[in-house]
Formats: sequence, structure tokens, C-alpha cells
Amino acid sequence: MPRTARYSTSATAALDGVRFRALHDEPTVAAISYARDVPIPGRFLVEEQNSRRITALGGLEFDNALAKLIQQKIGLTADQLTKAERRR
Repeated sequence: MPRTARYSTSATAALDGVRFRALHDEPTVAAISYARDVPIPGRFLVEEQNSRRITALGGLEFDNALAKLIQQKIGLTADQLTKAERRR
């Protein structure tokens, strides 16, 4: 999380009276959440690749890659979908 985003998040939390110890990046939080839901004792290793603060890596790019994969699996191209289907 970039420094400005961390500051904004902590400032907002302070204004709302929320106390916290640390802010974690999304992959770390996802791993913690997953570990709580899995009833298997032990430890999880989480490897996070550094994006070097390239904010273009993330949700939208992941969504687009996933959409392309699904289109390949069902045998459709983006040209065969309606505008609403492409958005969805």
C-alpha cells in the first residue's frame, strides 16, 4: 500500500475512532482470512511478489485475465459478447 494510502486509511480510522495496530497489504489479509476459514492445523506460507509500486497490477488486470480465461474455456471471444456481457 503506498504511503499516501496508508496515511489516508489511518487518518480516516482515527477520525472514526477506530484503533488498530498495523495495516497489512491485501495478499497478507487474504491469507490470514483464508487461514481462519480452513480447519487444518499448521502454518501457511504466503509469498508476495513485489509490484515495485506499480499500481496497475491488481484488481482490474486480474479481472480482465480471468474474463479472458473464462471466454477461452467456453469458446467465445469478446467480439461475440454484447456490451453488457463484456462489462459483466
